[in-house]
Parts: sequence; C-alpha cells; structure tokens
Amino acid sequence: MRKLTLALILFFSVLLNAAPRELIFNHLGGRHGLTNMAVRDIAQDDNGYIWIATLKGLNRYDGYGIKQYYRSENGLPSNCIEKIIPIGKDSLLLGTDNGLCLFDGVKEKFITITTPASVKNIIDMVDNGTEIYLSTNAGLFTYNKHNHNLNRLADIKFGKIAIDINNNIWVAQAFSVYCLSSTGQLIREIKGRDISLAFPTEFTAIYKDLQGILWVGTTEEGIYRLNRNQRELIPVTFKDGERKDMRYVRCIQEDLRGNLWIGTENGLFIYDYVGNTYTHYQGEQSNVQTSISDNAVYSIFKSREDIMWVGTFFGGVDYTNLKDNNFNYIISDNGKCSLKGKAVSNIIKDSLGMMWFASEDQGITVVDAGGNMKCLNKNSTPALNGNNVHALAEDPFGYIWVGNFVDGLQRIDTRNWQIKSFKNTTGDTLGISNNSIYKLYIHNTDSMIIGTNHGAHVYHFKTGVFTEFEPHKLWKVRIDDIARDNNDHLWFSYHFDGIWSYNLKTGAARFYGYGMPGCSEMVSTNIYTSFLDSKGRMWFGTSNGGLMLYAQPSDSMVIYGKESELIQRDICSIQEDTYGNLWLSTDNGIYSFNPGTESFTHYQVSDNLISNQFNLSSGYKDENGSIYFGSIHGVCFFRPEDLLNSEGTPNVHITFSDFKIFGQHIKPGDKSVLQNNIDNTASLRLKYSMNTFTFNFLIINYNENYRSQFTCEYRMEGLENNWNGVQQMPQSASYTNLEPGNYVFHVRIVNKEGVVLNQRQIEIKIIPHFLLSGFMIGVYGLLGTLLAFMIIRFYRTRLRDKMDIRIERMEKNNLQELNRNKLNFFTFITHEFKTPLSIIMAVFEDISPQRNMTEEEIFIVNRNVNRLQFLINQVLEFRSIETAHARIEYVKGDVIAYGKNIFELFIPIFRQKEINYKYITTPASFYTIFDRDKIEKIISNLLSNAFKHSSYKSDLNLSVGVDEVNKQLIITCHNSSSYIHPERYQDVIQAFHKTDSADKKYSNTGIGLALVNGLVQLLSGKIDIESSPETGTIFKVSLPIVEDTKDMIVPTDDLEITHSQDIVADTIYNLTNSEINENLKTNSQAKLTILLVEDNPDINKVIKSKLSGNYKVRTAYNGREALEVLKNHIVDIVISDIMMPYMDGNELSKFIKNSREYSHIPVILITSQSSKESELKGLATGADAYIEKPFTFDELHLRIKNLIKSKSSIREHYENMKTIRLQENLSNKDEDFIQQLTHYILQNLQEENLDVDSLVEHMSISRTKLYNKLKRLTGMSATEFVNKVKIDVARQKISETEQTFAEIAWQLGFHTPSYFSRIFKKFTGMTPNDFKKNNPNQTNYL
Repeated sequence: MRKLTLALILFFSVLLNAAPRELIFNHLGGRHGLTNMAVRDIAQDDNGYIWIATLKGLNRYDGYGIKQYYRSENGLPSNCIEKIIPIGKDSLLLGTDNGLCLFDGVKEKFITITTPASVKNIIDMVDNGTEIYLSTNAGLFTYNKHNHNLNRLADIKFGKIAIDINNNIWVAQAFSVYCLSSTGQLIREIKGRDISLAFPTEFTAIYKDLQGILWVGTTEEGIYRLNRNQRELIPVTFKDGERKDMRYVRCIQEDLRGNLWIGTENGLFIYDYVGNTYTHYQGEQSNVQTSISDNAVYSIFKSREDIMWVGTFFGGVDYTNLKDNNFNYIISDNGKCSLKGKAVSNIIKDSLGMMWFASEDQGITVVDAGGNMKCLNKNSTPALNGNNVHALAEDPFGYIWVGNFVDGLQRIDTRNWQIKSFKNTTGDTLGISNNSIYKLYIHNTDSMIIGTNHGAHVYHFKTGVFTEFEPHKLWKVRIDDIARDNNDHLWFSYHFDGIWSYNLKTGAARFYGYGMPGCSEMVSTNIYTSFLDSKGRMWFGTSNGGLMLYAQPSDSMVIYGKESELIQRDICSIQEDTYGNLWLSTDNGIYSFNPGTESFTHYQVSDNLISNQFNLSSGYKDENGSIYFGSIHGVCFFRPEDLLNSEGTPNVHITFSDFKIFGQHIKPGDKSVLQNNIDNTASLRLKYSMNTFTFNFLIINYNENYRSQFTCEYRMEGLENNWNGVQQMPQSASYTNLEPGNYVFHVRIVNKEGVVLNQRQIEIKIIPHFLLSGFMIGVYGLLGTLLAFMIIRFYRTRLRDKMDIRIERMEKNNLQELNRNKLNFFTFITHEFKTPLSIIMAVFEDISPQRNMTEEEIFIVNRNVNRLQFLINQVLEFRSIETAHARIEYVKGDVIAYGKNIFELFIPIFRQKEINYKYITTPASFYTIFDRDKIEKIISNLLSNAFKHSSYKSDLNLSVGVDEVNKQLIITCHNSSSYIHPERYQDVIQAFHKTDSADKKYSNTGIGLALVNGLVQLLSGKIDIESSPETGTIFKVSLPIVEDTKDMIVPTDDLEITHSQDIVADTIYNLTNSEINENLKTNSQAKLTILLVEDNPDINKVIKSKLSGNYKVRTAYNGREALEVLKNHIVDIVISDIMMPYMDGNELSKFIKNSREYSHIPVILITSQSSKESELKGLATGADAYIEKPFTFDELHLRIKNLIKSKSSIREHYENMKTIRLQENLSNKDEDFIQQLTHYILQNLQEENLDVDSLVEHMSISRTKLYNKLKRLTGMSATEFVNKVKIDVARQKISETEQTFAEIAWQLGFHTPSYFSRIFKKFTGMTPNDFKKNNPNQTNYL
C-alpha cells in the first residue's frame, strides 16, 4: 500500500514538474481606478508604491486603491507617460510625449525639466547609477541626476536601450542594433539585413538578464540572444513551440527563477532558458484567473516582493506572486494534469491506491497508481446514471459506491469495470426510497448508511436489501454528512435542521438545535460537514455559524469564529494535519485553525489558491499528510507542514498616505502646515483653528494573506489611553475639536502573538488662541474676581429689575394689542355708519319747502335708518358679550323645529340667487333646554354669512342635530362656493378683521361671525371651521345639552323669533346685486359718460339719480365689473368707492392709470376712511380726486366739472400744438402716449403706407381704443393726427430749406404733390406756395 501511495505522489509530482503550475493572475483596471487601460510602463519606488504609466494619466497603487495624476498647468506636462525611473528617495523621473518631468514625492509636486526644443517624445530610459540614458525622437541623451543637465550622446533616434556588463550602451533601433561606449562612440552595429537577407529583421526590444546575457526582441522572428563575443545575434529556437508565435516583442523581464517573461502582441510568453521551453498565456474569457486580460503586452516589471506585473494595451495590469507557497492544483481540461469536471464534490482513495474525484458536472475521474486516467460519466462505457455525483465510498469487498443527485445509487466493480444501479421505482418496498444521495458511510462489514434528501437508509451487503434508519426521526431531512465517534455515537449533519446523535449501544437519541439544552451558543442549524479529530473530538462545519465543537463533559456545543474570522462563511470540509491543526475549506478560501491558541490563518486566491469557493464534502487527507480540497474550479492539494514552515515574519512597514484638516487634503508647501508629505513628517504645529484632522495610514503589501496575519493599532497620546485595533486596510483615524496642547499619534503593527512588528509616531502641538495664552489667563483671573464681586452684589437687584421689566413689557404689549383691536373695530364700524348716513344726507338735500319726497326716496331713508338701528343693536349685543354682561335665559322646547322656522325666513333671499338649500335634522325633533335668543342669533348670523358668500346656483345647507354620545347640540352651516384658507380660520370670527388676502370676497367687515363666536363661548360651546376649494366651507357649532333634572322649566311650542327678521333685512341690504336694473333715466343726449362703481345698491342708486340729469351714467358694483364696462363702452370719468369686494377702488384706479387704453380717464375715489394716510394711498394710485363720506353732491358736481374742464384744456393743447419736442421730459401718461405716437410718425414719414393699422400694431392698442383716446385728447382721428404731424414738418422744411414742394411731398409720404397741397391747405388755410411767400423768415415749427 505504501508503494502505491508513493507512486501516486510521484505521478502528481511528475505531472506538476513537467507542466509548470498555472499562474493565478490578479487584475487592475478601470473599475479599480486606473486612469486608462493602455499601460506603457510600471515601476516601484522606495516606499513600495507601484507606479503605472498609461496613455491617459499616471497612477499610484498601494495594494488597496489607486491615486490618479493628470496633466495640469503646474503638474504633469502630458497625460501620455512612456517611461518611469525611480531616482533617489521619493523621486521619479517621468518620460512623456512632451518631454521630461520630475516628481518630488516629499513635496508632492511635479517639476518640468528643461530639454532642447527638439526633444519631445521620450522612447526609453535606463538607469546607470549617476546617469540615466534617454532614447528620444531627437537622439540619445544622458541625464545627470544631481544637476538635472541633459547632454546629447548620439544621433540614434527612437530606440530601446540596455547596458551590458562592460557598461556599454546597446540601442535596438528599427533595423539595426548599435553598441556605444559610455561616451557615445560607436563600437559596432548589427544590421537586420545581415540576419535575414530576404526580409530584414526589425528589432523592437532589448534586455540584459542577471547573467549579463543580452536578449533582443523582433517583430516576426521571436527573440535573439547575443553570443559571448557580442558580435552575433543567435535566434532562439524552442524544443516544443514555434519561435514565430512571439509576434512583435514589446518587452522582456527576468523573474526570480531565471525565466524570461516576454511581452508580445500575441500574449505573454514565459521562457525557461534551462529547459528551452516556454509557457504561453493569453487573454481567455473561459478562465480569467489563469489568463491575462489582453494579448498586447507592452510592459513587464518585477517588484521587490517577487511579484510580476504585466501591463497590457487594452486590459490594464495583471500581476501574480511567484513565491512558492506549496499550493498545487489540478484544473479541469487544462491540457496538463486534467480533470473532466470543474466542481469537485468528493475525493477518496481506494484500496488499490486509485484516486477518485467526483464532480457535479462531468461524473468521475479515476487516476491509478501508474498515472493512467479513466473518466466515468453518463456518456462513457460503462456509463453512470448521471454526471452530478455527490458521494463516493469503498465497501469491505472492494466495490466503489457512487451516490448521485436525483439519479440514485450505483456500485462499480473495478475488476471488470461493471456498474450496477439501485434506483427508487414506484411500488418497490425493498429498494432505496430517494434518488438524491449526499453521503455514503460504511458502517461495518455488513451495512452501509446512506444519507439522502429525505432521511437515511441502510444497505445490507449480504442480503442486498435496503431498510430505513429511524424513519420516524429522520424523515424528510437532508443529511449532508455522517460520522461515528469513539463512544459509538452516530452523528447526522442536517443540511437545514441541526445535528442528530444516535447511541448505537442504547438506542438513545439527542437533537442539537435552536432552543435545545447545551445549544445556547448556536447561531446556525445549517450543518454541512463533520469531523472526528485525532483526540476523539467531534467538529462540525456550519453555514454562517462558525466552527462548532461538541463538548462531551457538558453535552453542549462550543462555537469558534462566528463573530470574526468565520462570520458569514460556509465551512465545506474539515481535515487535520500532523500538528493537530484543523484545515477548513470554505466559500472564501481555506482557513487553518489552531485549537490550542484558537487562532485562524486565512489563505485566498492571492496566495495561489485555485479558487476562493470550495465545494461541500470535498476533502481528503492521504497517508503522506497531503490534504486535498475540491473547489468549483478543480482540486487544490498541499502539505500543511510545508506551508507552516515557509511562513516567516512578514516584512511590514506603516506608511502615512494622507493628512486632512476638516476633510481637506493638506499639500506640502512653504505656506502649509506640512513642509514635506505626511509620511516624511515627524512633528506638526497646528493653529487652534486646525483642531479637527485625519491621519490616513496603510501597509503597502500586495499579498492579501499577509494582511490577515496582523492587527493594526493606533492611539492619540494625551487623549486616549487604550489602543484602537483595526483589521482592514487602508485605515484612517479622525480627531475632532482637540483642545490646545501636546499630543503624539502612535500607530503600530502587532501579529497574533502580540509581537510589535513595526511602529511609527507623529508629534502634534496645537497652539492655543492668543486670548487663551498664559498672560491672558492671568488677566481673565483678575477680571473674573472683579466680576464675581459685582455679580454677588447686584445679583438680587438684577433679578428684581428683570422681572419688573418683563411684567411692564407684557402689560404694555397687552395694552397695545387691546387698543389696536378697539381702534380697528371702531374704524370699520364707522364706515358702516357713514354709508347709510351719506344716503340719508343725499336724499335730504333735495327736501325743501318747494319739493315733496318721492315714495322711493322715503323707502331708502327708512331702510337706511333701520340699518343704522340694526348695526347699533349688534354693537351693543357684541359689547355686552365682550364685557360679560349678557344673561342666559333658558326655555324648553323643540330646538329642531325652532331652527327650521328660522331657516324658512331665509328661503326668499336664497331664491334670489337660485341657491339649492336644504334643512337637515337628526332626529326629527328634540325637546331640550336652550337659550332661545342666543340660538336664534347664532343660526341667523350663520345663515346670513353663508348667503353673503354663496355664488349663484350653489348649495347651502343647515343641519341641526344631537350627538347623544357626547351630549351635544350640533349646528352645522355649509355653503359650497366659498373657501377660507386654514391660516384665516381665527381671523374670520374676529370683529371687523380685514386681511391682505387677494380674495376680497371673503374679507370680514362685520361683526356677525364675531357675535356668533361670543355667543357660542357664552354657552360653553365651541365653533369649528372646515374649508376646501372643492367642497366649500362648513361652520360647525357644538353646544352642551343642558338637562333640567328637576323639571323646573315648563315646555312650550310657542317659541318667538324676534331678531331673524332684522338679520334677513340686513342681508338683503348688503346683497351685492350686479343685476339691478338701471331704471333711472339718464340724459341720453349727454355728451360725457360717467362710470359709477359702488357696491352698496342704495348709494349706487342715489348717486346715479343725482348725475343722470347731466351725464350718461353706467354702473358697476365692484372693480371687476367696472373693467368689463370699460372694455365695452366709452367712459369719460370713473367715480369709485374704495372698499369693495373682488377688486377695491385703489386697485381699480391703479389699473386704469397704468393702462395705455384707459390712462386718459379721470378717476374720483370716494371713501369713508378719513385718515391722511388713506388719502395719500388713493392719490398714489393715480386718482385725480379724493372725496370723503359723507359728502354733498354740490362738491361731487364741482369735482366732475373741474376734471372735465381740465381735460378740455389738454385737448385744445393737442389740437393747436406743433409737433412735440422729442427731448421734452414728460410726466403725464397722456402726453407720454401722444409723444410715443408722434415719435413713431416722425420716424416713418416717408412711408406711404403709414396708416391706422401700422399705428395700432406699434402702440399695441385696438383700433377703437386708439380712435377714442385720440378723439378725447386731441379732437382728431388717427388719420388727421398723422397728416397734422406731416404738415407741421412740411412747414418747417418750406421755411428752412430750398427743397421743391414735390421733394417735400415725396419725403413726407404723399403720393402726389397735388394731394400734398390739398392736405396742406386743409390744416394751414393756404397753399404751400402762399405759405412760403408769407413766411420768408425761418420759423421753427418743431
């Protein structure tokens, strides 16, 4: 058996040595932050940063992220960087397509190096100690590192450079290879035509290896080697492979094993010089891990960590670690050591020494001791039932058992390779009951336990019969693993449902899962694998629940790694090495667990694992100690002892990568807090305002496995006592609002044993503000003592004074608010009183001994007297409620019927607006105790208010109901056509409150709602308002129901209505009736038309009757109606009240005076507001006159007469005027209108088509408005006005020039001189000839 094992190991070793191990490549591209995928060069600086030059920018990679550098005014001279050479500490020399540039890493700045004007493109650069050789478009140069001088060496352009062991310079140009001395003297030249006469060889690359051998790359002939006497290029031929496969060699680099890495346009070639073979890597989509990202390889670089970096033209950077960490693998169909399936699901070795690899996609691959392979799947002969195999086992008789997914159980006889199948069939009670098999466990010489998707079965070898194992307990559970411990317990691992233990001796069973005894630490019941170690301990691998150990003494489960290393991990298989360490394959690489120290070591793809994702139950350890794990990409096998012995202390160094103040990067500079970059700074001196800052630090290492071997810790000495530990890199430490003082920021790297591997520190001093300096603190102490004395002395006095002032201020504010409300109240009530008073005065002006009053005038006087009486009564009622003098007088009756009687009084006025009204009751009647007078006033005022603000044909409802639960009387009044903004709910129930809202329709100028509010509060109720533009407004009154527990009040059905009639009459009085017929006869022969705008119907009618004798009077009841009258009729004067709904008088006056069509119309404002402020506000709108109520009609007639006379004078001025001077400063809008019109005519005098239409278009006014305005202002039509302007210009020209009449006529747009003469005579009374004779002197008519 040992010989077979050694033979198998030897077989794998031969395979692996004959075919070098596949490289695992990591990729850097655009998604990692690379500025461009076209890589030109790669280099490493002293700090360990990898610098990547591309066609579009420079990149710095630290193992975690990329920092980008682009062309800028004071930075890179070009985005296309061809070559990078590290020189000195923290400095780089950059060759671009626009000259040379030096990057100073300490100062973090780019310095442009002056070069000859002819030098633009830097092709190649090679470091030779104190000098750097440069190949450019202008020849070969040397660059001195110390003085930065550039000296021309030779006239060899566009070449690749190498330095041989004799310090000679070799330049590979297109068709020649030159050898030069260090002074530039040509030693020899090897021409391409000397190598190939038919097609001259074209050279593309040159490289010197560590042995001093020069290698030259070509376009079509692969690579050449320079012979020992350096006089001949010898073509390199390969044992296996065509040399011409290396098409267009771009670069050559030697690795740590002495192999040459050759970058071509056809991929990457790794040339083994000793074996004279090469391995070819190309870009493949099928297996990106073992392929490069692009075939066009332009640069190759070996870093200090022996990592090979490959730069491609379209794929960015690929890199791989060449250090041997003893991980080996077998990849599916890779042409070397080949498996048929990728997803390896189980591994065993049989008694004959054959290795069996089961897969989930291609069946089984069998490797015998001689290295022969055999593949078994559903297409082979013999054939498996399927390709998805999950379990393998060898029984005591040498048969191999195969458990398939959904394809049942099979037995393989390796002597003749015959296969027998066992599948579940309908009605078969002796066979297996489920065809999905996950585990095969050989229990003893007579039986095998089978774990399936629905429980466990036992197969008896002697009888060939299947029986169910504990069917009542293992029914419908998926069993992934079965193991037996040293105490004869069988352990069944459920895929979903925990662990089941069975005692073979006693038959006792125990379940381990959530809520069970001893399972308090369990966080997962997904158990994928189990393992019995060399000490007899049972281990279980879970999904997302860590590694579990069964503690036999306490009969409980102990969990490891569930909150750290193994968090969110699936443990697929467990094996043990010779040191007692456990090796776990997972869905994120392989973990090594030391049970003694309880520590984990993590291995991933970056450590040359074949994959990070391994497969369930796929683990095996052979007699030699090698462990095999199956993954989704093949098999990975290794010797744990070799891995542990090869692990040394990693060379780690802390690097400070950035320093920020308030989140802003601090760049080094003369005026900066950093003189050098933060990594080269030992101490910081910060101002007091810079007390919030961040340190960024990292460990530059490109091996992810090293990062899991240590912990980074930091602390701020002077602020923190404990270290802050972090695992992830890069890391940042931020500190905010630090107090002035001295601090030290410490960072250190600690391994798992607590040994400090590296540590760094930066001292920080935060300078205090001058006001917090020592001197100022002494001053503060003295001042503080004085202040303390003053505070103690005056503390009580100040408190008393502050309280007195606060009380006085509150009383003053309350008094001011009270006075303001009273002033508003009496201002508005005065207006209400003055309006009927004006009506009465106007009517009684006509009462004289010679004239009797008409019935209509008597009616008007009587109605307004009654209104005065009603208003006075309301004021007294409101005042009595406000001063708490109102009394409550209860009666007992049907409040529902009483409300209906009040509602019916309003029905006639509802019909005037064709309102849809409704009275709603719930219940139909309700006898209770209530104050009849108060209820009547509440309902009447609510109905009056709702009617005033209802539109025609809208809805108005009154509801009186009872809320028996809350014992309340509910009165609701709703109208559908009004809206109150929620911010104005409280305003509308205040007496005579007026807002600045644009919706004047709902401005409250009465005390009806205020009276309702006061009455509701008097009755201990409340009033609520709900309003929306869609549904209208609802006033809801809730009053408590008063109970007569002693029946002291006698019920009555005769409830008198005393106030509602007055409220109905007042509602009719205030009705804004725009449909009142203009019955009063007006003087139809009157020349002037007056527009009267007044919302009160009575005063509207009275004023109209007084004016109708002398003028034609048109009426409107608000500003909106007035605008419609102006649009449809010619109006000479507007007389308007100020306080009106929709649009008040001030707004109407402002509109008229700012309108081009109506600005000539005089406006007289009438108001009851007698303050000077109100008068100035009205005149500011442009009104021509302002009259206060009450007024006499003699005053009104006189104001109208004066305005008419003033307008007549203006018209005469325009009729007799010469053409207006354009430079005159105008103040009157009418004169401005005439001036604009005249200016337009003067600019278009020669236009024959200068007519009314062109004037209308220019002035933006209708034809009718133009005619009316000119007629009123000048007495002329538009045509006459145009001709008059032209004739005035003609008179000027005749007087001042010697032009003929025909020339003047043509210049003024007259089509014939005769027509010009006729028009001239019409305006001047003489012909042009007579005018010239009578006016010999020049006269200015313009």
